[in-house]
Amino acid sequence: EPYILRADHKLPPLKPIVKRHDALICSEGNISAVVGEAKSKKTFLCTAIVGSMLEMAGSRQFGIEKRLCRVLWVDTEQSREHIQKVLFRINLMGKIRYNIHNKRILTLTLREESPQNRFEQMRYAIDYHHPKLVVIDGISDLMNNTNCLEESEALVSKLLQISTIYQCHIMCVLHT
Repeated sequence: EPYILRADHKLPPLKPIVKRHDALICSEGNISAVVGEAKSKKTFLCTAIVGSMLEMAGSRQFGIEKRLCRVLWVDTEQSREHIQKVLFRINLMGKIRYNIHNKRILTLTLREESPQNRFEQMRYAIDYHHPKLVVIDGISDLMNNTNCLEESEALVSKLLQISTIYQCHIMCVLHT
């Protein structure tokens, strides 16, 4: 019974986290994927979305509606220096000085950790900080074997659970 949904059920409206004009891009309780080949600007797209959300001036960048909220950026593969440049870009797109700490962004650099530890650190940060948007740059680095269907399905199931429990959106960056 709890899994049955009918057309006459009264559900609350979707709560947008990222919206462009009238198009809903990210909503609470869901996951999405930014997929592309290496060096196809997947990270840049994510920084543009996050920077537009956090923009301090009144205008819309890239047509994205501003929703000031906490963002957790999880990077699993880049050096700390590279990730700091990503933060600089987010700040610049948000129209604040590039080297100022933005209290709305929490960044985890998990390159040196094992896949299991990366996931546990991310889960702890979500539980402690309650972000509305989680960007995982390098989702496949949360698994030991990216070619294992069972491991991939288990990871997606965990992400679906987390997004539902914490009513956040999880945006995954996936390299083809």
